[in-house]
Amino acid sequence: MVLAQESRTAVLAESLSLGYEDMGAVFWAVRGVSLELPRGGSLCIVGESGSGKTTLGNAIAGIIPPYVRTDGRLVVGGVEVVRGSRVVGADRIRGRVVTRIPQNPAASLNPYLRVGEIFYDVLRDSRGIGSRSESRGEARRLLSLVGLEEEVLDMYPHELSGGMSQRVAIALSLAPGPSIVVADEPTSNLDAYLRGYIVRLIGDLNRRLGMTLVVITHDISVAELMCGDLSVVFLGEIVERGSVSEVLRKPLHPYTSELIEASVLERAGRKSGMRTEGCAYYARCPHAGGECLKPPPMLRLGDGREVRCWRLAR
Repeated sequence: MVLAQESRTAVLAESLSLGYEDMGAVFWAVRGVSLELPRGGSLCIVGESGSGKTTLGNAIAGIIPPYVRTDGRLVVGGVEVVRGSRVVGADRIRGRVVTRIPQNPAASLNPYLRVGEIFYDVLRDSRGIGSRSESRGEARRLLSLVGLEEEVLDMYPHELSGGMSQRVAIALSLAPGPSIVVADEPTSNLDAYLRGYIVRLIGDLNRRLGMTLVVITHDISVAELMCGDLSVVFLGEIVERGSVSEVLRKPLHPYTSELIEASVLERAGRKSGMRTEGCAYYARCPHAGGECLKPPPMLRLGDGREVRCWRLAR
């Protein structure tokens, strides 16, 4: 059912719960979530592994397996997807109104087809483009949006680098002409340089194309570059939400503060890995002192135990 009064809202969840049956009981991965995202907006759903963020993101993308238990309400792109215990419209939005950028793009690309053939299949099925020349022209345009040349269309997936695979996956997600794109941990398999590039690219596409963007991530620092709004999820519940700038400037929930601190430590750890002198763990160690600016020796403690730390060298 299309809901005209909600046509200006891209995603609306009202007390939404999603669960899985286990040994006769229901484990609710998402519990009583309510959120509203306007068309053209951008939302980062942040939480650690097991928080329920991927289950929520998949539901927004219309990926709700038949064994999932539901409650509450979910409306995506004006289409009611969940109504109480029933999934009523997932097949109407999945792959058309909403597309998904996969976490592992290399695994999502058919290894037996050239990239151009993969685009042809997607464009034919989603938009009825049956002409191969027309399909190639549209694929070329989509690749240009993500900074890739036409020659990529003649390559097999195994010939692509990690960054190229991710950009092909992004271009494929745009092929059906969706109004909403869900990106599930879009940088988890990339190195530091490519991570920053892909984050900026997806954020830029959101602004240039006017699409609605939902990003699922465990790294709260990603939100700062990609999204306008932020929802922090813990054990299936939203514990804090607001604009990215306000939440990062002044977190109110201790879990949000913990995620921010973890992100800062992770960045410090990456920087400390580039140190040429001193203890490699210096930037993250709660016991660091002045002596740790010098390289610690490897100490032999007996029974085959060794440790490189100034605390034990004292």
